[in-house]
Amino acid sequence: MAPPARHLRRMLHSLLGRRRQRDPHDLSYAAYPDGIPDNTPFGEFFWRQSRAFTSTLGFDYIWLSNGFGFSHFGWSALGENFDGRQFAR
Repeated sequence: MAPPARHLRRMLHSLLGRRRQRDPHDLSYAAYPDGIPDNTPFGEFFWRQSRAFTSTLGFDYIWLSNGFGFSHFGWSALGENFDGRQFAR
């Protein structure tokens, strides 16, 4: 069953950043078998889900080539997580 659109409403008409929080719900995901807890940042959700499926499929890594995770602007490495010299801690 596909997840309902209700948890995506918060992301419509705005930028999808790693700190953006997902709406909580009780659907089961590989990384969240009891559902997504309230205030879970999208970056954490994406990382845990990616870790679960890459491990299951035997992948060593996934490659996101559009600056995803570094910036709100595609094809730029600069943003809230990287200032051109170092990554945020």
